[in-house]
Amino acid sequence: MTISVTVHCESTHQYGVCPGRLLTDAVTGMGARSAAARAGWHIAPHGDYCPRHSGGGRNSRAEHPV
Repeated sequence: MTISVTVHCESTHQYGVCPGRLLTDAVTGMGARSAAARAGWHIAPHGDYCPRHSGGGRNSRAEHPV
C-alpha cells in the first residue's frame, strides 16, 4: 500500500485559485507540511502557499513531487 499527502496552495485571486500543489511521500499532514517547508512553501496556521505566492519566485503551476 502506498500513502501520500498532497499540499495545495491556498492563494486565491480575482480569477480563481492557484493550481500549485506538492505531492509528498509523507504519511501524515505534519510530515507533508514539513516537506513543503523544505521545498520553499510558506506554511502557516491560516494556510499553505506555494513558493510563487509566498515570495519564493519558483513557478507553482506544475506538480512538484517531494
